[in-house]
Amino acid sequence: MNTQDSFTSLVNLISKSDVLSALYSSDERKIQGFFKIFNVIFAENFPKLYLHFKNLTLTPENYLPDWFMTIFASIIPLELSSRLWDIYLMHGDIILFRTGLVVLKYLEPLLWGSGFSETVRILNMGFIGENRGEEVKAAVAVSGHITEGDDDPFFDEILGKKGVQLDDHRFKELLGAHMPRTM
Repeated sequence: MNTQDSFTSLVNLISKSDVLSALYSSDERKIQGFFKIFNVIFAENFPKLYLHFKNLTLTPENYLPDWFMTIFASIIPLELSSRLWDIYLMHGDIILFRTGLVVLKYLEPLLWGSGFSETVRILNMGFIGENRGEEVKAAVAVSGHITEGDDDPFFDEILGKKGVQLDDHRFKELLGAHMPRTM
C-alpha cells in the first residue's frame, strides 16, 4: 500500500469511530464522556481496583488516550495487536472499552501496592517493553493466560464471550447517558 492509500485508510478508520474521532480532534466534551463511560464499566467490573485507582487519583486521562489512539498497539505485542485490530474493525468502538477492561484485569496483580507513578508506568508499558517478561508472566499466571490459539481467554473476554461484562445494549445505554448532546 502506498503512502497516500495508507493515509486515506487511517482517515477513514478515524472518521468511522466516535472514540478515535474525538481523541484525534481533541474534542474534550466527547473525550470526557467516553472517560466517564469507561469509569462506570470499570467500577462495575472491578470495584476494588477502581477504588484503588480513585485513592491514587488515577483517572482514565492517565492511560486511556494512548491505549485507544493506538488501538492498544502501544501495550500489546504485535501478534496480539494485529488480531485485536481485526476484531476492532469488525465490532467497532465497544472493543476499545472491553479491551481496556481486559487489560486492567490481566495487569491487576501488578497494580496493587504501587503508587501513582509506578501504576501509570505499568499501565503505559502494558505487556511489552524492557524487563516486562517476568512481570507479565506473573500477572498472566494469576489472571489466566494469553495465547494465540482459538481457545483464548484474553480474546474471549474482549469478544464478550465470558468474564468482562459489557454488551452492546449496556454500551449504547451508557453512550446515551454520558455523551454530550449536540445542539
